Amino acid sequence: MSNNMMRILSVVILVPMVALIYWADRPYWDIFLSIVVALLAHEWFLLIGNTRPKRQGTVLGIATLLIFSFPSLPLWLLMLAGVPALITQPHHKKLALLAGVYLAFPVVCIWLIGDASVKLLMWLALVVWLTDAFAMVFGKTIGGPKLAPKISPNKTWSGFFGGVLGALIGTGIFMIFPTPPSASIYLWAAAISVIGQCGDLFESYFKRKFNKKDSGNLIPGHGGVLDRMDSFLFAAPLVLLLYLVGFVSFQ
Repeated sequence: MSNNMMRILSVVILVPMVALIYWADRPYWDIFLSIVVALLAHEWFLLIGNTRPKRQGTVLGIATLLIFSFPSLPLWLLMLAGVPALITQPHHKKLALLAGVYLAFPVVCIWLIGDASVKLLMWLALVVWLTDAFAMVFGKTIGGPKLAPKISPNKTWSGFFGGVLGALIGTGIFMIFPTPPSASIYLWAAAISVIGQCGDLFESYFKRKFNKKDSGNLIPGHGGVLDRMDSFLFAAPLVLLLYLVGFVSFQ
């Protein structure tokens, strides 16, 4: 089976599964997102050379579940979840501490977005997924100048702008019923697309730094969980901020 077919099959299976868990509500959604954090952290610590990545991933996952279970706990406690990793982190200790901010905090943002509005969560997913899909199609079809050859040699400017176009088209279709979208929603969709692609490049930088093709192999055709979530980790905090300040609203 080709890699593209594996990617499509993985999406066909994963999207309904995640949707069912979300609609099952708490505690299933909380536990699922905490497991996602644990898997993300495991891959991150493995990438940066931690000697006990599985244990450190579990610590961060449990810390996230505690935040979900006790919302009154301050979010800065997630920062402390990276501290135990310093004991088993021979090098790149600052990257170990980064795990709470880079991995757990954005997933908490996804949790808050889903709690606020299912449409907001769907919009976030649509923008990120269509950005990824259009960027891949435009990049492979058109090619052209490289976007960041020293970080990710396969990414092109045509793919970058194709990704933004995908976010705009998806937003237009998503928002047209029951109310036509305002012009500003397209601006924010483009911004989320761009910041999501920055998240992709951010992970690509560290994969290249540590000479890794993928963060893992858990998801057929996509690599690891971090490879699938890298854009969400940058986009989710922006979407939550836009919602909190009233720039985007979904009823």
